Amino acid sequence: MSDEDDDYLDNEYELQYSDSDNVSEPDVNLENQYYSAKAHKSEGNIMEALAGMQKVLELEESKGEWGFKALKQMVKMTFRMEEYNMMFDYYKSMLAYTKNSVTKNYSERSIINILELISTAKQKDMLKKFYQVTLSALESSKNERCWFRTKLKLGRLYLEGKNYGKLEEILAELRAHCNNDTSDNDQKKATQLLEVYALEIELHTALKNTRALQTIYNEATRVEGAISHPLIMGVIHECGGKMHLFNKDYDAAHSDFLAAFKYFDDTGSHRRLYCLKYYVLASMLIRSKINPFESQETKAFKNETEVVAMTNLVTAYQNYDLGKFQETLVMYKSSFDKDDFIKEYVGELERNIRCYEIKKLVKNESNIKLHVLADKLKTTVEEVECILKTLIVYGELKNYRISELSEMVNKKKAAVIDNSKKKQDQILKDLKKLEEQLYKYETELLTKELNCDPKDIPDDLRIYSGSSATYMKDQETIKGIHSTEGNELLQMIKRRRECIENLVNLENEITKLESKYFEESHDYGNMINGFQKMTSNNSRGVNIRYDKRKKNVQTLDRVISLSSLTSPLSIKTSLSLPKNLMEQGSGSVNNPIFIVDGDNDSLRSMPLK
Repeated sequence: MSDEDDDYLDNEYELQYSDSDNVSEPDVNLENQYYSAKAHKSEGNIMEALAGMQKVLELEESKGEWGFKALKQMVKMTFRMEEYNMMFDYYKSMLAYTKNSVTKNYSERSIINILELISTAKQKDMLKKFYQVTLSALESSKNERCWFRTKLKLGRLYLEGKNYGKLEEILAELRAHCNNDTSDNDQKKATQLLEVYALEIELHTALKNTRALQTIYNEATRVEGAISHPLIMGVIHECGGKMHLFNKDYDAAHSDFLAAFKYFDDTGSHRRLYCLKYYVLASMLIRSKINPFESQETKAFKNETEVVAMTNLVTAYQNYDLGKFQETLVMYKSSFDKDDFIKEYVGELERNIRCYEIKKLVKNESNIKLHVLADKLKTTVEEVECILKTLIVYGELKNYRISELSEMVNKKKAAVIDNSKKKQDQILKDLKKLEEQLYKYETELLTKELNCDPKDIPDDLRIYSGSSATYMKDQETIKGIHSTEGNELLQMIKRRRECIENLVNLENEITKLESKYFEESHDYGNMINGFQKMTSNNSRGVNIRYDKRKKNVQTLDRVISLSSLTSPLSIKTSLSLPKNLMEQGSGSVNNPIFIVDGDNDSLRSMPLK
């Protein structure tokens, strides 16, 4: 508060509460003494002014307006002199006048203005004493508005001192005050609630409590009817921008950061520069082609020391100039390192430029080596492959495929996919038909042999179920029934074994097709999406690993859903395992391993033991 503002407040008070016809002689003497002391202050004679104000207190017979004004001037003068102990004593004396010596409105405005004045002091312990003694005095005077503002100031002091435990206690009191407010002034309640939310946002920002920030921001946006200070709105919108950015809602973040910048700019707050940088960051993330520094609000700040790094960065980004972008990151490394928030998204911006460059390079070539792309983009082959997969998945590189064997990216032929689909569909139909025939045949024979309903057939007599039955156990079971019919069942089991071998061959055909297709095309778009366009609803994605040295092709997950007959357990119970396998892989019951037969270089099923 400036002295001119304080004088205006005093003069306004005098006009409202003085009566020239009823001024007593002592009051005239007090008034003359007060203005004489104030004249010394205006002339720069601070010590004479202090002595003059002290004289006002001595002349005062009972506490009244002139003593209150004198103490207020003494507080301000000792603050300028940095005599904080004297200032504190004068302030405590001034608070004693607020009970009934001056009006509630005048005392409230005077206290708020003095607290605003001293809030610029660096002596945080002194400020805490001021706030605490003020709160004690206000409890007895029941001045809720002044109590609320003083509590907020004390809370901000705890925030600056990182005393988060004390701050949480303050916030709990302020929340309770807002919830228990029974007045009819909805606008006042809404305004105070937003101020509490703003302080809570700053607390949880310091604690990096993202979940709490999301909750508070949502609550703040639902408050209606508030008329808040631009600083409060700036804090809330800045929080919203960060929340939206965290949730990948870049458009909403872009809007909130711009709003926060404007609010902070209205108050001249230094935080406007931070929000301007975040606004520029969001502009890049939404891939806006409009330079954020072209607007009237932002143009004046483009060459500010704290902003110039972002000015150069956005120019390089919008021109897709990877070299200039990386050069800017190096040149202003210290600036970017200071801001963890921006630093977190720099990698994504750099990746976006690489995506653009890769699309441009790939579309100009029918075939291009991955290491060539990596060299041009000054990155690794792994990073290039990862970007290519992303572009293929999201349809930004249509009809392209990656071959890990040749380490190339090239255009794929649509006919390959169509033919593959037809072939797989036919194999699936054949597979299903054989399973149905075998199950029906087995059920009929067992029903006849056991003279029971199909549902009562024991599971351990069915190979189809993939249970614990083995070939030897089948034979023992058959011998224990009846020789003639037992032989018939034995023949059935042999034929069933032939069916299983046929099924394995079909599975091998499918596996060969899968291996060949993915080795040649690596159609990651279909792979990641569950290969839905190629197979049935029960199908899953495939990841082929091929080791040229070991000739090992390992399917970690099959495209074609496995039948119970060809699961590892069923195959193990009914089929002798080949002995000339080069290497055994690993898998699960639902994921058998197919490896290369060392003799004829063909794929074979490798069931689990």
